[in-house]
Amino acid sequence: MLEARYTPRAPRVRTAGGAVRRLALHGGADLDPTEDLLLDLGPGGMKLLTARPIHPGDVVDLSLGHPALRGAVTLAARVVWTRPSPARSGYAEAGLTFEGLRDTTRVALEQVIAAELGSQVLCRGRGPLGWVAPGQDGATWFVYDLERRDVGRILADAAGFRAQRLAGPAEQWSRDVAGLLEALAWTFEQRADLLELQPPLPSPSGHSSHGAGAR
Repeated sequence: MLEARYTPRAPRVRTAGGAVRRLALHGGADLDPTEDLLLDLGPGGMKLLTARPIHPGDVVDLSLGHPALRGAVTLAARVVWTRPSPARSGYAEAGLTFEGLRDTTRVALEQVIAAELGSQVLCRGRGPLGWVAPGQDGATWFVYDLERRDVGRILADAAGFRAQRLAGPAEQWSRDVAGLLEALAWTFEQRADLLELQPPLPSPSGHSSHGAGAR
């Protein structure tokens, strides 16, 4: 679990005191009133959901901690934009960009992103499509698009794989398929032989799901 603490820089920043932010990729959890939600993390910035006042131009000092890191990473971020949350009344979404990143800090951020988001889904001739992250039960995968939006689920059982596509209010399910890549191909509406996972993810059978046709 990624934990981020921020400290507003006075006197320019009008936000409230320090808070803990969580990176929740799988959704469904209620917000703790003492916490904000870290919606997205990238090598250049982050997006958060907060009920606290926050304004464009505010600068915060961040400390990011994660098991993938040897120690906390400290950096500064500036609020670029804010908007009312379309999903939660009384909350705002804010986009922050990191300032003065050193190369070592950027590498550390990429390690955290890879650890939290799982593997990138690549399509030959098109480039990145999104991400797939394994759930804790070992039989569920969570699928995200390039903007880290939750777009699907993949479930494994004795009969193979099933894929769920979250398309607006209507959910769509695939028929049982033999492999993880085939399920991802259905989810992203691409050909399985064009897809690749970086880094590869192990399937329930213990085989790698690295490239086309992998089981």
